[in-house]
Amino acid sequence: MLRKYLCRQDGMVAVLAIIAMVVLAICLAGLLPYVSTLTRASANNIDVLQAQYAAEAGAKRALVSLDRNAVDNTVNYWTWLNEDCNLTTVNNTDFYNVTIMILKNGAYSAYTPPANTVVPTGTYNIKSVGTVQNNGKTTSATVYLRAVVMVNNRVDFKSLGWSN
Repeated sequence: MLRKYLCRQDGMVAVLAIIAMVVLAICLAGLLPYVSTLTRASANNIDVLQAQYAAEAGAKRALVSLDRNAVDNTVNYWTWLNEDCNLTTVNNTDFYNVTIMILKNGAYSAYTPPANTVVPTGTYNIKSVGTVQNNGKTTSATVYLRAVVMVNNRVDFKSLGWSN
């Protein structure tokens, strides 16, 4: 009788299925922290990339303002300088801030172009900091404004050299 009882396999498939499910659940539970870390890292990388783009946008805005100021100095193109410029109207955590330094007597000093005047020739350092969700990136460009040469009412960019 005992032998007949030990040889029966009724319900064995159910036991094996439960064991397999437990093993799979343990494996999935072990992967869960890894997947959530990857999700957070991906979101952080997106924020850092957006911050870099914001910083580059601020630097390019300064370059365009230099160009516009050389053509038309009746408009103040610099009201946004040294202030946080929001990227969206939804929140105040995404912005860029641009500062301009001018090289005088071998040292850089803070410079805000005055309204209604042409920016003088010289060497400028444009520093732009982009911030998205507390992730910051900085870009800077050195601008060599040697001479304002007008070609078809635009600044000839051969006179405006820059490097970053």
